[in-house]
Amino acid sequence: MEVEIGSKLNSEKFGVYEVLEILPQSKVRIRFKSTGYEYVCYKSQAKSSQVKDLLHPSVCGVGFVGGEAYNWTKDRTAYDAWANMLKRCYSPYRLEIRPSYSGCTVDKSWHNFQVFAQWYYTHVLPIPCHIDKDLLSKECRNYSQETCCFLPSEVNVALLGGRKVGKDSGVFYREKDRIYIAQIHRNKKLEYLGCFKNSESAKMAYNKAKKEWLAELAEIYEDVLDARAYSALHFWNPT
Repeated sequence: MEVEIGSKLNSEKFGVYEVLEILPQSKVRIRFKSTGYEYVCYKSQAKSSQVKDLLHPSVCGVGFVGGEAYNWTKDRTAYDAWANMLKRCYSPYRLEIRPSYSGCTVDKSWHNFQVFAQWYYTHVLPIPCHIDKDLLSKECRNYSQETCCFLPSEVNVALLGGRKVGKDSGVFYREKDRIYIAQIHRNKKLEYLGCFKNSESAKMAYNKAKKEWLAELAEIYEDVLDARAYSALHFWNPT
């Protein structure tokens, strides 16, 4: 089949595309019907369907690569952070495992990997870190530039601790003694905070220690923290 202006071809992965223009060096400009994305490739690629629609929502039906400045091979760490964020919100499998993310969304601008990657490289910390959406806005259900920041791994772990009663959290019940134990991981050690007759008292002791520890971490990581995160850690209060 001869590739010429107006030729309509089909890609198994990306659907129908049309040749818009014949270019020098045996290249053509094509446009995908489903997204309107225009792409320049060799005639031989167009003929054999070796083409790619960078607006195709390839991650969870919403996320798309969006351009060629950033890609999943060269920018693998950023891509994985982006894809995992989308999967937390939109993957049925992930939501079944972690239903607490049900109802969470990702800002539409971040459906485009190019937009997310630009934010990522502008804000990522020079130490092991994680994207957090809860510190800056309590009960936040949306990942966006306004609600997210990078936190050092140690800070992220400190924030996650103590969210429920159990041995892996800040408070747990020791049945044989019928008492509640409060404890906290601080400075890479497990610190005993005391035993209490009820969970409320144990939780209060834990939250007091956690507040102090988060303020201390804010000072430890002041040089790398987003100013908003630094302030939020100092003013942290349990919900």
